[in-house]
Parts: sequence; C-alpha cells; structure tokens
Amino acid sequence: MTFTYDLTVLDTSSLMQARLEISDTDPNDQKLQDEEIEYIATIERDFWGTCAHCCEVIARGLLGKADVRLGRNLYLIQTKTAAQYMEMAKALRAKAMGTAVPWVGGMFGMDKENYDSDESLVKGKFAKDMQFDPWVGVLGADSPGASDLPFDDQ
Repeated sequence: MTFTYDLTVLDTSSLMQARLEISDTDPNDQKLQDEEIEYIATIERDFWGTCAHCCEVIARGLLGKADVRLGRNLYLIQTKTAAQYMEMAKALRAKAMGTAVPWVGGMFGMDKENYDSDESLVKGKFAKDMQFDPWVGVLGADSPGASDLPFDDQ
C-alpha cells in the first residue's frame, strides 16, 4: 500500500485533490492509502461523494480506537476527532448532493423538434396550448360558459 501527496500534480490528480479535501496530506500521519481512496472513487458517483465516503471511513477507524489519558492534563481523544470527521463527511455529502447539473429538455427549437419526432419517447399528457381547446374541462351543457359551445344534445 502506498501514500503519496504531491502538490505539483494537485491541479490534475483527483487523488491529490481528495487528499487535500479530507486533510490527509501529512505522510507522518497517514489516514488512508492511495488504493483505498481509488477504490472509494470507483463506488461513489462524484468527487464530493468520494471525499465524504473517505471521511466516513476515517471516522469509523477513529471510533475503533480508545481515548487515552497521558498524564494529568494531556488527553488523546479519538472520539472527538471522529465526530469532527463525521461533520466533515456530512458537509461533503451535502455538497455531493447539490452538484448534479440540472438539465431541461426542449430548451432549443431543434431539441423540441427532435423530441416530438422521436417515436421511442413517451409523449407528455400536457401540452402548452391544451387550455385553448374549448372541449377541455367541459362536463355538460349546464357547466359555466357551456352555453357558448355547440352541444349535440341541445
């Protein structure tokens, strides 16, 4: 297993960018190996999800360690660090949920023509001009405004 952090490739390496986001840049205090981050990247949907998942893994690892009291006033509290990583994971997961790019079909005239002519697509129940049809919503001859419409039963 390897641990690498190289600032010279930070702008092109998603591994280095993930290490930066999860604060795992110190080779003397390694939290995750390169292979672990690369595996997590294969099961997550995007970069922010990968970072959140990495923080969750680190937090679970820290929760498995006991809090240590070293002397009278010196404590090594793993659970507090784990809680901080879980908070970071929550923030990154929220960022992952908000990074989906919205797409609206039919914004361009050519798109609309392509969608209208494509027989494999399910046609919508609603149309832009459906309210201009005089027969839409008419229940009978006694409905409001129905006197202006020609009925066969009158």
